[in-house]
Amino acid sequence: MDAHLDLRDEFMDTRLNHTTWLRRLLERFGDLKMMIIGVREASSDLTDYAEKKRIKILKANRIMKEYVGSIKAVKDYVSTLNEVYLSIDMDVLDPAYAPGVSNPEPCGLSPTMVREIIEEICSIKLGGLDVVEVNPLFDFGQTSCYAAYFIYTALARNAKIS
Repeated sequence: MDAHLDLRDEFMDTRLNHTTWLRRLLERFGDLKMMIIGVREASSDLTDYAEKKRIKILKANRIMKEYVGSIKAVKDYVSTLNEVYLSIDMDVLDPAYAPGVSNPEPCGLSPTMVREIIEEICSIKLGGLDVVEVNPLFDFGQTSCYAAYFIYTALARNAKIS
């Protein structure tokens, strides 16, 4: 879950950073099935690369317009998997809910939307989980609270299926 694709080849003269990590992962493990949920900012070269790598992109504006259909799309996608690794970049939330991120993008998801999507994702075996982009320099407490809440939600939902 992320506002950005994180598929750049290079950023600020480095090939390994917060905007390139997913591309490096795909280079190392190219056969991964992947869905990026909550995207709001993506250049055409990055969306072309994602399409070439068969990455499913579920944009934030689609989720907000077609919420029920988007939840079903997530459910259908994860139902094809045996195990899932969930990465939550807190900038998936709208900055009104999560000001404590380094690269905020307007028109993000609400905490309720993110929680329900996490519950669908974690309806199968959770192989791993990470939460990134909680920047204490910009946070007033709510970003870190939501990060903790999302971790709790993922683990609690996954415990129900184990």
